[in-house]
Amino acid sequence: MDFQYALVNSPGSCTVGVENADGEDGLQIAWNDVGYLHSDLAIHFNPAQALSWVTCDPWYMRVMPGEIESVTVHFDAAGMQPGSYPGLLKIASNDRSAGEQTVALNMIISDLSGASVQLPHAPVLYGAVPNPFNPRTELQFSLPHAAHVSLHIYDLRGRHVRTLVNGWTDGGFQTVIWNGQNDQGQSVSSGRYSALLEVDGIAQSQSMTLVR
Repeated sequence: MDFQYALVNSPGSCTVGVENADGEDGLQIAWNDVGYLHSDLAIHFNPAQALSWVTCDPWYMRVMPGEIESVTVHFDAAGMQPGSYPGLLKIASNDRSAGEQTVALNMIISDLSGASVQLPHAPVLYGAVPNPFNPRTELQFSLPHAAHVSLHIYDLRGRHVRTLVNGWTDGGFQTVIWNGQNDQGQSVSSGRYSALLEVDGIAQSQSMTLVR
């Protein structure tokens, strides 16, 4: 699909885009943009080919100047054969000075049928992903064997914010999600927080930053 503007007499503030008949789905090119339209301008809409094995949450957001937002990219290998799957994540903006950013993706699926799982030799707490985040992030840790695990979130003043894990946990790699809320279900403010993992008397911590 192409929009072609041969002659623009009044290039004032404009909003340009396409949407369905119900106005529930669309693509915005410019929003209240002064001077975007001009004579001999052409806009080409090229439908992107979606990858079935990767999704973004959220896939669309409004980011104002000076703001920071996080996007979680999920990979799903369900029903796929072993191999290497390349792709491109394109980040588009109606800010003409920003242009389009491209991030290379590559998911490698290995066939581990019949192979023994190598457990870690000691408890390990990995960093939060994403970090910074808003408002959801994943904390991963690994255990050499089943053990009693406690995983707590603290603020910079050392005050307890949230208990994520407090009980018996199987050995291997574990993932826990923190949604930026305290134990009372209230959203906490922006800032730096620490995740403290305790296993078999061994304590480890990792810092993370919540940006709202």
